[in-house]
Amino acid sequence: MEKSKQDKLQLKLIAYFLGILLLILVFNNLALQSLLNIKGLGFKAWLLSLALIIAGGFVYFLVARNTVVKPIGSLVACAEHIAEGNFQVEVEEEVRSRNDEIGAIAAALHNMTVTLKGLVVKVEEKARELENSSNTLAATSEEVSAASQELSSTVQQVAKGSEGQARDLIDIGEALKEVTSSVEFMYEKLKDVSDETKETAKRAEIGKKEMDKLETSIEDIRKAFETVVQKVANLTESVNEIKGVTELISSISEQTNLLALNAAIEAARAGEYGRGFAVVAEEVRKLAEESKQSTEKITSLIMSTVKDTEEVIATSNVVKEHVNAQVETLQKTIQSFDDILETVEKIAPYMEETYKALKGIVDTKDIVIEKVQSASAVAEENSAAAEEVAASSEELTASSEEVAATAQTLNSIAEELMGTVNVFKL
Repeated sequence: MEKSKQDKLQLKLIAYFLGILLLILVFNNLALQSLLNIKGLGFKAWLLSLALIIAGGFVYFLVARNTVVKPIGSLVACAEHIAEGNFQVEVEEEVRSRNDEIGAIAAALHNMTVTLKGLVVKVEEKARELENSSNTLAATSEEVSAASQELSSTVQQVAKGSEGQARDLIDIGEALKEVTSSVEFMYEKLKDVSDETKETAKRAEIGKKEMDKLETSIEDIRKAFETVVQKVANLTESVNEIKGVTELISSISEQTNLLALNAAIEAARAGEYGRGFAVVAEEVRKLAEESKQSTEKITSLIMSTVKDTEEVIATSNVVKEHVNAQVETLQKTIQSFDDILETVEKIAPYMEETYKALKGIVDTKDIVIEKVQSASAVAEENSAAAEEVAASSEELTASSEEVAATAQTLNSIAEELMGTVNVFKL
């Protein structure tokens, strides 16, 4: 493209010089004809002069082409590039160093190119700075707007919270009055409980002493009952010994009865002589029979006694178990009394401390209520101040939105300026 433009320019210059040469030839021809008519020179001389004129014109064309046409074409091409915004081209040093008008034009065009390039570079830098600043301003304004909106929302919440806090504090004050009334009631009741606790401790101490006495009495009863059980056991042994004796007597009476029967048989054999002996044998037999009956009665009584003693022993064992259980229960009861006394002794200091704490609460209730009322007033003031801050934050939000709009406009201008600068090739 650039080369074709230079070729067209050179063709125009060539046509211009050829036209000048043609005019020179025409005038030369007219002049020669005049000379020939005057002096009568020949045709050869005319041709020679024509050849010299053509050669001189060609030499003039070559010289003009190298010294005028090419430099002017280079300057025109450079000017066209500059007109298109291309500052990457430079005027040749050879053309700029010339001492004629073409050199002056080339130097001026070079200086203009350097100056315009510097201006475009500065404009580009400032456009970038403007774009960056507008972006930063837009981002900052958006952050400020978001922060102010959040601040407004937060402050509104704080205002609502302060209002609610004030109402809550009023409710707390009323509730505190009720609580203090309850605390005073508890204070009086706790005083009664403290007195009852002391009385309970005294009664528990008395009960423990009585239980200790009862334990001693039951222990004596248990020992006495063990003695009775032991004596019953000894009685059982004696009865068993008597039973053995009665069994021996019963055996003797049976043998005596058998001997009396044998004696009666022998007396019957003896006849008249054995009658007296038979009477004695009969009496012996009767005595043996009575002894047997007596031993049977004694045995029956002994068996009944043994049975009764066995029942007594069984009952004694049951009673002994009950007595031992009562002793164990009594010991547990005594231990419970000990635990109660220990617990009461431990509770008493805590009751005293609680009593003192409640007394302190009762003494400071008026101060607490006054502080709550003061806090309620401060909460109301905070609510009013928060509402004012919320209004200010809303104004700040509106201002930041205006700044954001201005930053957006600056950003658009910077983008347009950058688009314009980007047309130039640096």
